[in-house]
Amino acid sequence: MDIQRHIQSAIRTFSGEILIYLVAGIIVSFLSGVTLGLLAGPLMGGFVRMALLHIRTGKSPQLGDLAYGFQEFGNLFFFFVILILVLLGFFLFIVPGVIFSTWWMYALILMVDRKTGYREAMEASKARVTQAGGFFPHLGFLVVVFFLPPLIVHALAAVFAPFGLLHFVIFPLQALAVVHAYQAEFETPEEVLRVD
Repeated sequence: MDIQRHIQSAIRTFSGEILIYLVAGIIVSFLSGVTLGLLAGPLMGGFVRMALLHIRTGKSPQLGDLAYGFQEFGNLFFFFVILILVLLGFFLFIVPGVIFSTWWMYALILMVDRKTGYREAMEASKARVTQAGGFFPHLGFLVVVFFLPPLIVHALAAVFAPFGLLHFVIFPLQALAVVHAYQAEFETPEEVLRVD
C-alpha cells in the first residue's frame, strides 16, 4: 500500500477534471446526506464508476455517469447495510468501526466493478486487506485519507469560516484515492483496461 502514490494519483486525476469531480462530489454528498445514507450506495456507486472509466480509459468523466448507480440500484442499495454496520462499530467503542472501515474499504468498488453482492464484496475486500500483513498499511491509508482531512478542515474553519468550503473538495479526492488504491490492489495488467 503506497499511500503517497495513491494520494498523488487522486490529486492528478482530480486536477485534470476539477469542475466535473467537484459538481459530482457535491451532488453525491448532498443527496446522500438528505436521504440519511439510503441512497449512498447508488450515488457513490455512480461516482466510482465515473472515476473507474476515467482512470482506465482517459475519457473525460460525465455527470451522466452518476446515473449508473441507479441502473444497479437493486445491488448497490445494500451498501447501506455496510454503512450501518460500520456506524454500529463506531458506536461500540470506536475500535470495531475502525476495523470494519478498514476491512470493507473496497466493498463498494467491488460491487460496482465486478457486480458482486454486498456480502461477497465484503468478504473479498476483507480478504485483500488482511492478506500478507496488509491491515495496518490500509488502516494508515484510511487515517491519512479519511480521518485527518475532515479534522484539519474543521480546525481551519474554526479559525476562518470560508475554509469550510474545503469539505466539497475532500469527498472527490477521498473517493479517487480509494479507486486508485483498488486499481493497485485488485487489478492485473490485463484487467486494467476492462470496462463493462
